[in-house]
Amino acid sequence: MNASHDEQRIRERAYRIWESEGCPEGQQARHWCEACEQIETEDDASRTSEETLETASGGVESGVAPPDRQSAA
Repeated sequence: MNASHDEQRIRERAYRIWESEGCPEGQQARHWCEACEQIETEDDASRTSEETLETASGGVESGVAPPDRQSAA
C-alpha cells in the first residue's frame, strides 16, 4: 500500500471519529492519532491472520506441503 493511500485511509477514519464524537472543535490531532492507531492495529491483525493461514496450509513459511498435498514416494 502506498503512502497516499494510507493517508487517505487515515483521513477518512479521523473524519468518522470526529463525526461520531459530535464534531468537536480543536481535536484534529487526537482524531488523527486515534485513526492511525486503529488502522495500524487492523493492519497488524490482518498480517498475523494471513501468516497464520499460510502456515496452517503449509505455505512458504514451513517449506513443506501439507500431508494431503505431498506426493507418494
